[in-house]
Amino acid sequence: MSAANSSSYVLFLSAWYPHPDDFTFGIFVQRHARDLSRQGKKVVVAWVFNGVEGVNKTQYQVRQEGLLHEHLVFYPKNSQPSLLGQALRTFDYLHHYSSLIQQVIQVHGKPEHVMVNVAMRAGLLALWLKYTRGIPFSLIEHWSGYLPEDGRYQGKWMKKATERIFREAESVITISQQMRDNMVNRHGLEMKRHFILPNSVDDTIFSYKPEYQNYSDLYFYHISNFVREKQVPELVAVFEQCWSEGLAHRLILSGDGPEAELVRKKFAHRIESGQLVFTGRLTPEQVAEYMQKAVALVLFSLFEGLPCVMLEAWCTGLPVIATAVGGIPEVLSPELGVLLSSGDAQGLYEVIQKISKQAISFNRLLIHELAVGQYASSAVGQQLVRILESINAPHP
Repeated sequence: MSAANSSSYVLFLSAWYPHPDDFTFGIFVQRHARDLSRQGKKVVVAWVFNGVEGVNKTQYQVRQEGLLHEHLVFYPKNSQPSLLGQALRTFDYLHHYSSLIQQVIQVHGKPEHVMVNVAMRAGLLALWLKYTRGIPFSLIEHWSGYLPEDGRYQGKWMKKATERIFREAESVITISQQMRDNMVNRHGLEMKRHFILPNSVDDTIFSYKPEYQNYSDLYFYHISNFVREKQVPELVAVFEQCWSEGLAHRLILSGDGPEAELVRKKFAHRIESGQLVFTGRLTPEQVAEYMQKAVALVLFSLFEGLPCVMLEAWCTGLPVIATAVGGIPEVLSPELGVLLSSGDAQGLYEVIQKISKQAISFNRLLIHELAVGQYASSAVGQQLVRILESINAPHP
């Protein structure tokens, strides 16, 4: 396709995007891009990354799925630990990204709007496009660094650049009101307009299966990247107490990450007994089947945004036990599961016991219906269309 005959489109820039080593890395960004494209809007994703194993020279990938066009660049990582190395990495990032954007514009023409996913550092490229080509942009912010529990939003340069990106954005879109409130009230970031847009779910995969509702192998389910804030060791410790008191249900853990080996070693006896099961990383189809057969999804996080796994669980009809952090308390109603205070191990213990004894039950079909109406690809895609129409509408 040449620029001369290309149609108007929305350009997605992002800090994260799925790649060969991790198909879940920024999958929520890919889903938003796909959701919008399935509503009849051409979407082009431009993304660069230096974290793929075995990349010794710059590699280009171009993919198309309907109206979704993906232009990806993987380039070698400069691993020098010095300040010079950090400066060179920033230069490499900006050089590769700006070059890719220019190639995209040569192929597809000038975008009508840019959607930036996470202000730093992709927002710097959006500023460049606005100042040099007059292309407006909006910011979709997912990053937990603004939260006090995370604390990574720091440093004079980062804050000055982020403040400029927020001021220049036509709108800021967050996955929760809590995230917006932290940005504005805690950090003083300015927004011309604000919208809330949830993460979305591929409900063709994460679907309700009534034939699994009497599944005899009873288990609770957890899936994460096993980083510190997910508190997987603390979660398993609560199940250890329950097992010592006769709990028959298993706990199945999916995913991998920094604390996975710690959990394996600390609770090796439960792995040997079959009460604790590690599956490793799974495909979305495999995750969906575990969710469809489970008793409940359990999240015990210290902080969160709006967990995709929670929304996926609901679309399968699975109730969720989760801590009241991030955007979770804004959406987890009593019909959908149980909300706990952050770090409430005793509360988690009591809920596990009640669910295992069927003292608490949930209407799984209702959970599925409520979730699909809000988080399915078509529902979120329609929200994105309405947001773009509002952004592009003339304002007094």
